[in-house]
Amino acid sequence: GALYFDIIDLKKKNKTIYTLLGWDGNDMFSNKKVIETLIFKKKNLPQFGVPIFNYPGGKTKRRVIFQYNKDSYMSLKHNLIKREDYIVFDHLIPTSPNLKDFPDWYVTDLSFDAFMWEENKWQFKRDFNAKSLKSFKKPFNDPNR
Repeated sequence: GALYFDIIDLKKKNKTIYTLLGWDGNDMFSNKKVIETLIFKKKNLPQFGVPIFNYPGGKTKRRVIFQYNKDSYMSLKHNLIKREDYIVFDHLIPTSPNLKDFPDWYVTDLSFDAFMWEENKWQFKRDFNAKSLKSFKKPFNDPNR
């Protein structure tokens, strides 16, 4: 479980799939961010872990868990741009190459990855340009004027 801060409801055939974005204060060294799925089956019974997270090479996951250093920050957000749904998140790396097997030491490298809702699944997009999602409603205000 986690403290869920966003719920994305999307249709797949005639069912609604809920994608949950959450935070978990894992332990004294690390936090976790979670992307979880939920559907309601017959008789309104909930089922977690729908396999809809597609990665390159044909790998599919039921949920996505990011673990990172307690002193770091990780962004995980849902964006709806031009009728397309994205889940955009910070790319995490170890603070040192020899710590790659220890997610307690992972931090953001200031780049982003994403999932895009395509063909009734979340499709992974590596090195996602998060700036392309920004829509500016106001013209730039020059502070020197």
